[in-house]
Amino acid sequence: MLGLPIYRYQALQESASGQYSFRLSDYPTSEVVSQVITADDLIDYRPSNPSNFIGRTGLQKEIWDFLGTVRNNSTKTRILSLVGDSGYGKSSLVAKLAERFKNKKWKSMFFLFPDDVRSARGPLFVAEAILAALKAAVEFGFIDCSKKLSIDNVDNILASESVLSVLENLKLQNKVLIIFFDQFEEAFTKDEFFPVFGAFRRFAIDVSASQENLVLGFSWRTGISLSDRNPAYQMWNELRDHRLTKTLDKFDSSESSQLITQFENHLGKKLLPPLRKQLHEQGQGLPWFLKKLCIHVSNQVKRGISPT
Repeated sequence: MLGLPIYRYQALQESASGQYSFRLSDYPTSEVVSQVITADDLIDYRPSNPSNFIGRTGLQKEIWDFLGTVRNNSTKTRILSLVGDSGYGKSSLVAKLAERFKNKKWKSMFFLFPDDVRSARGPLFVAEAILAALKAAVEFGFIDCSKKLSIDNVDNILASESVLSVLENLKLQNKVLIIFFDQFEEAFTKDEFFPVFGAFRRFAIDVSASQENLVLGFSWRTGISLSDRNPAYQMWNELRDHRLTKTLDKFDSSESSQLITQFENHLGKKLLPPLRKQLHEQGQGLPWFLKKLCIHVSNQVKRGISPT
């Protein structure tokens, strides 16, 4: 537990189909808040390690340009969403930005906490995730806070004394804290998670209305189908006017070439031109699939099999 001294939660939550009830006692009283876990090396299928991240330079610039407008208070938008098909690298991009903002150029301006929503177990997850992000920012030295971090009321997170102190500190030092909820769509099909979306919705609306130096990010996998009676679907659509959406597309030819070259360097040998061409064509600009093909070639070479 990171410190939630007072648990007050509404007995009823709205859903698209009316009202449904739940009791906080029906849910875990503690949460596991996990950050995005990245690959150890190139032949690891998990999201790319920031040191091996390829491409998306234009999109990265668009995101930090947006965060710059938050920093200089020239936008009212405080919610950012990354959307794209499965395997397009949303988690990898979030991890890359989190690492990049720790370098000398950005570390006094932005701090991004990449949270994996798949670790959520109940409606206390949002408050626990916020506390984890604040604690990480303090430990990194991004935020000055001598008070013990806690949330007084999970229904009104921004009104907590220590959170108000952090927000004031961010404003005075002209810094922006970004809390990014990755794999957000993964919990959408689980009925037991419906109360979680109520907590997300309230907090997102509060963040948008507060106009503080705090940004919420969400990743959303396109291609999933949700009923309009699903409260998660309702929440996502209600936030449409409050968020800025950035879309991850297929790799262009240059990005695909960079990825293949990266695997050549890993192998310590050049691939024959016909094989490079074949990888380009079969990869179809799909980042995860191209990486899978390269890993297959790498494994073949390690077994002493000459790839053709």
